[in-house]
Amino acid sequence: MSRNTTTSQTPREFALSIVRTLQDAGHVAYFAGGCVRDELFGLVPKDFDVATDAAPNRIAALFPSTQEVGARFGVMIVKSRGQMTEVATFRADGPYSDRRRPDAVTFSNPQIDATRRDFTINALFLDPLAPANPSLSIGGVTPQGKLIDFVNGVDDIRNKILRAVGDADARFKEDDLRILRAIRFAARFGLAVDPSTSQAIQRHAGELSGISRERIGEELRKMFLNKHRANAATLLATHGLIGPTLGGVMDLARHNRQDFPLLATIDSSSFGVLLAAMLTDLGLSVLPRDMLAPKPRQDQSPQSFVANRIRTALALSNEELQCLLGTLEGAAAIEAAWANLPIAPRKRLAQTSWFADALAMVRAQNPALGAAVDVDLAELTSTPGGIAPPHFVTGDDLNSVGFPAGPRFKQVLDKIYDAQLSGEITTRTEALELVRRLCV
Repeated sequence: MSRNTTTSQTPREFALSIVRTLQDAGHVAYFAGGCVRDELFGLVPKDFDVATDAAPNRIAALFPSTQEVGARFGVMIVKSRGQMTEVATFRADGPYSDRRRPDAVTFSNPQIDATRRDFTINALFLDPLAPANPSLSIGGVTPQGKLIDFVNGVDDIRNKILRAVGDADARFKEDDLRILRAIRFAARFGLAVDPSTSQAIQRHAGELSGISRERIGEELRKMFLNKHRANAATLLATHGLIGPTLGGVMDLARHNRQDFPLLATIDSSSFGVLLAAMLTDLGLSVLPRDMLAPKPRQDQSPQSFVANRIRTALALSNEELQCLLGTLEGAAAIEAAWANLPIAPRKRLAQTSWFADALAMVRAQNPALGAAVDVDLAELTSTPGGIAPPHFVTGDDLNSVGFPAGPRFKQVLDKIYDAQLSGEITTRTEALELVRRLCV
């Protein structure tokens, strides 16, 4: 991985200088993995990784500033003037007892290193200092160097196929998270999943229980905070991964649909909002209380029950949970009650932090209602003070007239503000007079 902060050198140029230093010292050194893949797809990589036959101690000797981040796995960080690039020694992996990392590694060569990787599109090397071969152009993209391909990854990129390296079952047994990574890569790059790889994903779908919910949540964030999120959700569904990913919440759904029109329509950078869209597509946001198990508390809405289950399943932050819950409950409130609400409750709904996202979901599902709400909002905005005017009175005003603190304190403040929102009072003087009448 490489980052560019204070230097004018690009991440690629810095990684290229590392390759040059290693090759000048007599070592094999290539760009490796995701950066090669991204360039072949015509993208600008965020990170550049270097793979080499130089051992970690040799890397440390060749570069003035290095950091060990996984020396026993052959991984070092080379630093210079704000740049950082990951440099890894070619290796062969031992058994994965924890189904996440190999118990031990042995240093090897490029071909063996390629065969330990997850998918063929991620197992390519590029010698950026060697002449490019125009005959290997892919979709009009000519590699900026010589491609080294031991796993037919070039053909898979050309044919838009996602394929596991070697035995797919073996790859997924090594690290269960590769199941979700397969879905993410296929969705992001518009790839068809190779049948043998697809079948292995479905065989291992239930094994997500071996992955921490934090890692599952992070992988889902990467899928959804991407324009291909609906494709990712469809691939999750067709591979039997919706239930395991959501921690069994899918068991509550009435429909295991495989298209996600709302998720495809909603344009948001909020993970909570996107989850709300997916749950709505799945029918999980409108389940009646008697379909939920275990039963929600009497004071808990069905949306709150489902949102809290999702929070556990994906290790959501408090902010993500509140966004998810607010959007689900808000959309339900707009759908069910907006047309019959008086002015003050409408303005209070419109003031909430989740209202814009909830309304966007309503517009996508019910354009007529969305348009009607938009007309109402324009009218409410034109009223004196608009939708969210500053309060004419505060708790200090109640204290000044001797109103005692207690349960009615907030009730009185709310009643006064509702009168202000509805236009019953239009000045602070009128508000203070209402305070005196309510406090008698």
